[in-house]
Amino acid sequence: MKRAVKAGVDSVEHGTYMTDEIMKLMKKKGTYFVPTISAGKWAAEKADTYPAIVQPKARAIGPKMQATFARAYKKGVKIAFGTDAGIFPHGLNAKEFVYMTEAGMPAMEAIQSATLTAAKLLRIDDTLGSVEAEKIADLVAVKGNPLEDIALMSKVSFVMKSGVVYKHD
Repeated sequence: MKRAVKAGVDSVEHGTYMTDEIMKLMKKKGTYFVPTISAGKWAAEKADTYPAIVQPKARAIGPKMQATFARAYKKGVKIAFGTDAGIFPHGLNAKEFVYMTEAGMPAMEAIQSATLTAAKLLRIDDTLGSVEAEKIADLVAVKGNPLEDIALMSKVSFVMKSGVVYKHD
């Protein structure tokens, strides 16, 4: 990670064994951290279903990811939302919001990590990431206030993509 950050990568994904030194360097260089806590929790929970050679790593690394995230957040490392959802069923991605807030990130910042901050990381914040005139109308809505209950982010009632409604309960 240290070599990658020094070389100028835009982001570090997972980052389980990220040290304070690397966090300080990431903050200095403006490198984003995409923690993928969901992947770690899923791997740890399902460790017994993996091949024997993978099981020890799944058990050891999974539980560390949320703690690494908490330390990085407290140190001011830029956090972008990511789940590495390829290892678990699609649709569980929103649990990442819960895991982030459990580790100390306020709900609004967790939501922004998936919207504006992720758009900044991808360098597309001129067209995506916030609700503003001249930006693409990609929206999700939930019933209730996710700032009061972040778990509502997993109960999407409305989806709009480029101004077209694709789901409405």
